[in-house]
Amino acid sequence: TMDWRDDFTLYEKTVKAVPGSARAQYNYGWALLNKGSLDAADSHLQRSLKIVPGDADVLNALSVVQWRRRDVKGAVSYAERSMAARPNGAAMANLCRSLVATGQNARAVESCRVAARYKGRVCFMGNDIRDAHCFRMEFPDQGSSASLMSAAKVLDAIGISPGCKGE
Repeated sequence: TMDWRDDFTLYEKTVKAVPGSARAQYNYGWALLNKGSLDAADSHLQRSLKIVPGDADVLNALSVVQWRRRDVKGAVSYAERSMAARPNGAAMANLCRSLVATGQNARAVESCRVAARYKGRVCFMGNDIRDAHCFRMEFPDQGSSASLMSAAKVLDAIGISPGCKGE
């Protein structure tokens, strides 16, 4: 018989078999994050970070954990650390989202501009930011807040917000 039914059970079995594997801890952390188990996700991602300190992907995942906990300062901190470890579009996009949430629109615009270099053009669509490949950063708690709308207008004005067409 097979030991797993899906990615989640595969990662769960793998982390039990090789708990000292940073990749196993990271994969299981993401799987837990996707299931909404924030504390367990944080725990496994922290274990991965202890094995490979400064890993950009793990730091970015921890930024997402903090965002979902509504700890915007924590999300900014982990996204900045991820970018310092290795410039990457995912962390810059998370930084952009977090900065918009704190009303730091000038920094958010610059972050989105940098994210666009990594991930393609960026657009605002409702309460989401999407790139040309429809990579999506959700702002469910922002709705059409003044800071989100202001950042959207600035991005549109500088020409990196071409508009997206659906999913």
